[in-house]
Amino acid sequence: MFTTTSSTRVTKASRDAAAGYATRADFCEVFIDSIDRLYTLALLLTADRDRAEHCFLSAFEHCARSTTVFREWAESWAKRTTVMTAILIVFRSQTPTNAQVRAEKNEGAVSRLEPLFTRVLNLAPFDRFVYVMSVLERMPDRECALLLDCAVRDVVDAKARAVILGSDHQHQNFPTREKGIAACPR
Repeated sequence: MFTTTSSTRVTKASRDAAAGYATRADFCEVFIDSIDRLYTLALLLTADRDRAEHCFLSAFEHCARSTTVFREWAESWAKRTTVMTAILIVFRSQTPTNAQVRAEKNEGAVSRLEPLFTRVLNLAPFDRFVYVMSVLERMPDRECALLLDCAVRDVVDAKARAVILGSDHQHQNFPTREKGIAACPR
């Protein structure tokens, strides 16, 4: 009969580490080292401090439970998970009433920020996501479209609108598409 002693018992975390997968400790390190960057990403996407904090913490919890990510990909996975969590928070739970309350609540805080940061936060949600993901985070248009559940053309159009609005020009005659997440209130 084979018996297992505590010294020969292999934990799941040690098996994952031995196999080259990121462990909870690896993700703790990534989130600590990148706290400013990941929180800023969450804030830019959600345009709300409370939602950004919820997004950041939810992304960390999701990553800490993840066992299929290679250690070398942990930082990239943390960024992607933060984006996916923000998408769920903003587009799956937004109602016009809540959006208006958040806009009024953030009005004073937004006005004290850097001009570009303020312009990004004031973009329509879909355009803001596209701008942050595509321009600031340099994600390919196809990846943005996949994550946002829309056509690549929707991403290109939103990026053009966001860049023009971000540079203080008038928003005129840009077509909008009502597919995927783009159909959510703007």
